[in-house]
Amino acid sequence: MRRFHLAIVMLAVGATLSACASDPGPATPSKPTFHYSPMAPYVISATALQIEPVYFGGGGGQHVEQNYDYTPTDLAAAWARDRLSLAGASGKLTMRILEASVIETPLDVKQGLRGRFTNDQNRQLTARLSVELLLQEVPGGAPARASATASASRTFSEKEIGSAARPGYMLLLEELARNFDAALSPQVKAYLAVR
Repeated sequence: MRRFHLAIVMLAVGATLSACASDPGPATPSKPTFHYSPMAPYVISATALQIEPVYFGGGGGQHVEQNYDYTPTDLAAAWARDRLSLAGASGKLTMRILEASVIETPLDVKQGLRGRFTNDQNRQLTARLSVELLLQEVPGGAPARASATASASRTFSEKEIGSAARPGYMLLLEELARNFDAALSPQVKAYLAVR
């Protein structure tokens, strides 16, 4: 947990320091990043990696991933960048992102006078990431496949709206990143990795 959070904190500190050292002007917020770098990558016998998002919303519920500057799709791309190492004379690896959603579900809150003086958890965000890795065009080898699905949920209070919800949202994605790595890594190791 700490390594994912540390990457976000270091990015924020770096952006702040570089802003202080550079010419003052309109501030542009930088997009946060996740890194799986401290973990050793899986070596795959392929020369090319293609990331193919085939998920475009839908499926019910209120989708909110588009309201934030980092999404589960970005997590999948970061995982491919940091956890896969291509080393082969041929072969094509495709990561198909089957689902990359964050769904908001309203929760019951206290009503009336009593409700005015409380800060209830009024909604839950559930992040879900599902991918399929396909290894094709390997001479003398059959196509190989690995897949995994991961999810994480977090509740938010009535006061956590707009930019106030961002820290909780990033913690939600941090948990999703850990769960995603735990689900996909054994599959890659068993079915795709050469070492």
